[in-house]
Amino acid sequence: MIKSNDPLLKIEEFKKFNEGRHFGEGVAPSKEVADIATRLVKQAIEFSLDTDVFPGIAGEIMVTVYHKDYYLEFTIENNKKITYVYEENDEEIDCIESLTIKDSLIKLQNFNNKKCNISGIKK
Repeated sequence: MIKSNDPLLKIEEFKKFNEGRHFGEGVAPSKEVADIATRLVKQAIEFSLDTDVFPGIAGEIMVTVYHKDYYLEFTIENNKKITYVYEENDEEIDCIESLTIKDSLIKLQNFNNKKCNISGIKK
């Protein structure tokens, strides 16, 4: 059971999951997957973006980032590759598989720049 709303604390709790936690299936994420998720969450927090995290059955972690009607999703797979989804107003605009952490951080930076333009914030 997840006890925190803090995404960084949630990631720590995901690492403690027992094998078979979901109807006899499921594994905890690896340290590497958790570390990538942590990097993405910390960057989102630095940009003052709303974020949350969710565990997957196969040890993946999904990092979600929100601003108004805009949504990013980064799913970190066990092979440490990242699937990226971008939505505006509940419509999928972009989806890319097998991103690196560097590419994902660039996507997050671009989203932050867009947020600043939408909100009229000076960088």
